[in-house]
Amino acid sequence: MKLKLAAACLLATIAFQAKAHPSCGEGGRNAFREYKDKLQPMISARVRSVRSDASIERINIVSLSIRKDGVVMSSEIAKSSGSPQFDAKLLSMLPAGLQLPPLPACYKPNLITLMFPIRFRPAPPL
Repeated sequence: MKLKLAAACLLATIAFQAKAHPSCGEGGRNAFREYKDKLQPMISARVRSVRSDASIERINIVSLSIRKDGVVMSSEIAKSSGSPQFDAKLLSMLPAGLQLPPLPACYKPNLITLMFPIRFRPAPPL
């Protein structure tokens, strides 16, 4: 099973939210790109342990509400893989209370909600 975190979608999500908050100014895009670069390997490492049927591609979108200090306040499935058991396993890897890096200092609101598209692909034939 291979895992791919759709980084482009994540970056677009956080860049849009940074633009929506002028407190980040011109440096906001770079600050959120650096934040994405910290989050991506952390999220990938956590969900890599979720087992999927090796013959079925599964795509989820997970929504995380993250406090300014980096604590996950809530996680939910924004787009289901079609398997409630698989979705539940995935969410168990990203629980409320999980400590992530703090949001960029320029971001003034106390909470941000980010969408993480996650794709599990079947292993290629040998």
